[in-house]
Parts: sequence; C-alpha cells; structure tokens
Amino acid sequence: MEKSESKLNKQLSKYYVEHACQISSPGTVARELDLISERISDLRGGRRQLTVAQAEKIKEIYGLPSASEGHWMECELLSSKDLNKQFIDNGLAIHFIRLIEMANSDKFIDEMLKCIYVQETKIVGYRSTSGLSSDIRPNIEHQNARLIKEQKLKLFNALLSNEKFSQWCSAAIRIIKTHTGIKDSVFYENILHNKDILSAISVGGDTHWDAPTSDFTTLPDIFKGIGDGFHFHTLNLPHLVQTIELLYFFNRLCSLVTSATYDNLIVGAGVFSFGKQLRLDRKALPIKEYVVVGKPVWEVDINRPLQLSQPIVPENVIGWRSDEQYPSMFSAIAPPMLTHATFRLFYTEQYKYLLEVCFFRDEYAAMPERRLLIEIENRQAIFDELMIIFDYFQVEHEFAMKNIKRAVALNGGYIPSAMYLD
Repeated sequence: MEKSESKLNKQLSKYYVEHACQISSPGTVARELDLISERISDLRGGRRQLTVAQAEKIKEIYGLPSASEGHWMECELLSSKDLNKQFIDNGLAIHFIRLIEMANSDKFIDEMLKCIYVQETKIVGYRSTSGLSSDIRPNIEHQNARLIKEQKLKLFNALLSNEKFSQWCSAAIRIIKTHTGIKDSVFYENILHNKDILSAISVGGDTHWDAPTSDFTTLPDIFKGIGDGFHFHTLNLPHLVQTIELLYFFNRLCSLVTSATYDNLIVGAGVFSFGKQLRLDRKALPIKEYVVVGKPVWEVDINRPLQLSQPIVPENVIGWRSDEQYPSMFSAIAPPMLTHATFRLFYTEQYKYLLEVCFFRDEYAAMPERRLLIEIENRQAIFDELMIIFDYFQVEHEFAMKNIKRAVALNGGYIPSAMYLD
C-alpha cells in the first residue's frame, strides 16, 4: 500500500489529534492510540502523520474532527473502470424492484381488481342483499366483498399460471413488434378480442390472421377456460395497447420472480402470486447508504441541472414498452427517461476522488430518479476520467475543464498535472 494511502497528511493529522485533545487529555489520547506522549506532541506540531487506523480510532471515539465533513446519501456505488455494465445492470435491477413495490402496493392491487370481472352470484357463500334489513345488510356486503376479492385473486393467479396465456402474451408482443402497417383500434381489438393470434403470420410487415391451422382460440376463450364469467379489461387506460402491455407485464413478472436472475433480491423467492406480498432483501439492493468523508471540490448547481444531449432511456426489465403515457398508478411499468443531470466531485481523506451523479426526468424535478457515486479508479487521470464519464452520459456541458480545475484547486483537491508551490 502506498504511503499516501496508508497515512493522512500532516495537516489532517494535526486536525484529528487537536480535535481529540479538545475533548480529552493528550495522555488519554496517547493511550487510546497506543502511542507515547511525545508522539502526540509531534502530531499536534505537524511533525508526524497519523495512520489510517489511528484516524479511524479517533473518529470512532470522538467523532469527525472539524476539518472533516461527512456527506450522507442513498445511492448506487459504481466504479469508473466498469461503469457501462454496472449502470445497465443496476438499472434493470432497480426497475425490477420498482415493479415489485408497485405490485405489492395495496392501492395498485385494488386498482387491478377493478379490471377483473367474475360472476359474483356463482361464488360459494355469496348472498344477495336484496330485501335485507339495514342492520344486517352491511355485514353481508362486507362478507360478499371479501369473497369477491378472494375469487378474483384466485382466478387471476390461475390465468398467470396458464401456459396458453403465456403463449398469448409472447405472440401479442411479437405481432406488435413485427407489424409495420397501421396500428389502429381495430388492430389492437383483433389482438385483444377477435383473433387467434397464436397462429397469426407476419409477412412483409403485415399480419395475417385466421390461418388454416388456426384452432380459433382467442383471448376471451382463454379467459373462459379459467372460469365462467371471468374477464379482464382496463377501461381506465387511454390506449388499448396498454391493456396488452399490462397483461404482458404480469406474465413477465411471474417469470422473473421464479427465475434465478433476481432471486437474490427477494426473500424466499418462489412462485409469484398476485395479491401476496413479496419481501425485498434490503441488503442485496443496489441502492445503499453511504457517508463520504471528505469535501466537495467542484459541483453543478442543483437548481441548474445540465441537459443530456441524448436522453437516457433506461433498460426495461420487462423487455418491451409501448411508449404510451400511463396513469400514475401504473407508471412503474416503464422506467422514465433521464434528461438532466447534476454532478458533485468529492476529494476524500484517503486522497480518492468520488463523483456523485444525479439524474432527473426533467430540469424542474425536485428529486433525482437515480443517484450514482462513481469511484474514480485512477486519481492520476482524474480529469481524463471525468471527460470519459461526461461523454458516456452525453452531457451538454458548457463548463470547461479549466474551470473544474480552478474549483478543485480552490477547495483543496489534487491536480496531477500541476506543480505545487508551497
């Protein structure tokens, strides 16, 4: 390990020891650091340096000295060495997590149950409230509502485990992707209601229905096989394609939960059952708590985020998106585009550079969609690495590297290309 990495510089060492001695006596500090008293005097006089372990001991006992700052954040910790892979992989995992959180939401479950229709009068235990007195009716209505909810969940989960339905979902997306002709309401009605899409053929970008080999099984036929009177329809969505996407979303979520791709993120991963809460393993999530011990040496004004020359369209864990705007209830199905970013460069007590990057969906957004903390692998090439990061995220930056260097120098950072004059 290099000396610069194993010890603090003399000025920081002095601050640390002075901080400890203001709270306790020099003799006590010496004993806690396993040093002779003379070493404490040398450290306070700036003639010696603390080791990293000794500095950590002081922080543990006395907290951060006045020369240090602790910056708390919840973010993804990435490395500039493998930025592309980590950024994409984390994006997919974060989208999966948001889908699980959406599917777990009681509000989302209630909204989805409104899209499911069952024959209420045929549910075992269901009782008509017609002619009942006002003191009995509320209790019966409550029991009926519970039975209806249980029946809807039972039949919808039966649909999600139905192989024919899974095939229908794959066929629907294939047709939408390959069809280059007009995609009007008739086209989507054919997929959702009127045609056997499992045997549909795409020729030259046109979809041909009712092939001779067709058994003429439509989506309503699949619904009927689940249970008499069972139906799924989202009248509250503005476009028919969103109903297809919502069905496909549930089919894909079932596959992802039961696969090994993200099983480390879920406690007791197994069969997906709509209406049953899935617990996320917080320790395995890509977003964690960090405290950066150091100081910002350059930053972009949070009120004036920089625009990206090309919006970042995050990877969709579902694998397909219609690009239609969803009501807020279903907004997690498609991750938002990222159009603006802010940056903050930290110089830590261990002489390392960390770059905080916050991405926003627009320039007026109050909260970032994603927050990264990128460890700069080679501090000797800090400014070259910064330019690589800016280019990767396609930042429209009006600032010059000279301005960044001026800020870094002013705030006590390290510039490898400069000659330092004491």
